[in-house]
Amino acid sequence: RTFRNAMSDLRVAREFLQHYLPKAIQDNVGLNTLQLERESYVDQDLALLVTDVLYSVKTKNTGSAYIYVLLEHLSQPQKFASWRMVQY
Repeated sequence: RTFRNAMSDLRVAREFLQHYLPKAIQDNVGLNTLQLERESYVDQDLALLVTDVLYSVKTKNTGSAYIYVLLEHLSQPQKFASWRMVQY
């Protein structure tokens, strides 16, 4: 919840993305157009899902794109944690 609250501040989100997004992606998106999107939606099976943090941005080539930020804190190392991320 703390992470989501902080990343709802677009100034904080831009700084975070400037630090962690690869330069090739940063060169193709306008981080100054960053907009926070709704945090819940209904999938094709009509299940209610909640995102961590979802943004939309304008791009140079395709017009627009989404940036989904997922941060997972694990109190202990887990061998298959990356597979869980794919499921998200």
